[in-house]
Amino acid sequence: MTHWNDWPKWTGDEVFRTPRFQFTCSVKDYSLKTNQNEIALLKNREFLELYRDRVFTDPVRKIFELGFFQGGMPLFLADMVAPEKIVAIDWYAPSQELLDLIKANELESSVKLFGNIDQGDTKKIRSILDESFGDEPVDLMIDDCSHFYAQTKASFQAAFGYLKPGGKYIIEDWGWTHWPGHPWQSPESPFGESSSMSNLIFELIMALASASGVVAGVDVVNPACVIVTRGAGLAHKEPLDLARITNVAGNRRARLIEAAEAPPPPGLLSRLRAKLG
Repeated sequence: MTHWNDWPKWTGDEVFRTPRFQFTCSVKDYSLKTNQNEIALLKNREFLELYRDRVFTDPVRKIFELGFFQGGMPLFLADMVAPEKIVAIDWYAPSQELLDLIKANELESSVKLFGNIDQGDTKKIRSILDESFGDEPVDLMIDDCSHFYAQTKASFQAAFGYLKPGGKYIIEDWGWTHWPGHPWQSPESPFGESSSMSNLIFELIMALASASGVVAGVDVVNPACVIVTRGAGLAHKEPLDLARITNVAGNRRARLIEAAEAPPPPGLLSRLRAKLG
């Protein structure tokens, strides 16, 4: 069951309602907090409509999200799509207000939030997927987490095999290296000199050309959204190694925009988290 035909009901560019909840959305204001009266969501109207038009055209029963922030996307999807289960992780623990809201709306069995999880901890991520979904494949995965290359690639390779064939893995905000203006093109960029996420997009496209049975599609929707489709040529839960499945003959190595294996500079993650938290 979905409510896309009648909801959400917008009362401005940043405020809307779903059948049970009121949301305030922004892509810039990290100070927003979820409470009993409104839910903070770090997505704008255009992005939510993208999900409606490009992702939820078919039924989606099981969802895994990396980066739930204040719980906006899990609660939005719980009300709009009513999947069987939404499991989400984040570096920060869910607030008591968020947990109370989930309980008050009897969503404890379908919305599961795991805090204090590092996106780069692939062993923990796979453990959560095993615990939450068992042997059932996942329909949709959404990565709106650190947006760092190394961590995003690690979690993608660890989790992609848990999708069903034809399932979608969405990577958000990949294009920050190229976004114009301040702060992205200045020393004040929150990502500093960390490796560009564009490298991962290039790698996915090369994997599509080399092993379309594994990576069946790479849809670069816009500078903030890539939709990767899983092929059938990967065993259920099998970890993915993008380098191993990518063919590059002889010495014709693909030159990405930079050497991309380095982790973020020391202290960058903690500085960014302190700025956002």
